[in-house]
Amino acid sequence: MKSIIMPLLCVLLAACGTREARYTPPTDADIAASVRVQLASEGRFSSLGGIQVAANAGVVTLTGMVESKEASARAESVARSTTEVQGVVNDLQVIRPGTVEAPQTPTSSDFSSVSAAAAADVRNSLR
Repeated sequence: MKSIIMPLLCVLLAACGTREARYTPPTDADIAASVRVQLASEGRFSSLGGIQVAANAGVVTLTGMVESKEASARAESVARSTTEVQGVVNDLQVIRPGTVEAPQTPTSSDFSSVSAAAAADVRNSLR
């Protein structure tokens, strides 16, 4: 009986030891989400509509509006320091607060080439 148990035990232990934990690199969506979390934790990038983050092959692109060159540089630094980020493209625009106009709501005169019913549908969908 002992002669059967020992080889069986060795086979089981060897099978357990051959399984290695495999590293799965994060997807671009995971990287972009991580950068968004890091930027949100800063709490200073939302006053002008926030920063949009996209990633492609580990390279993060930042777009949107910030209030100063310092905020742009800080956002870039936060993105660069995020795990798995391979590079950063900083396309942020520096805009002083109060200089960005709110989007205009279209009126029926904006839709003169479409029927009144279609214009009403568009206006309702924008509310």
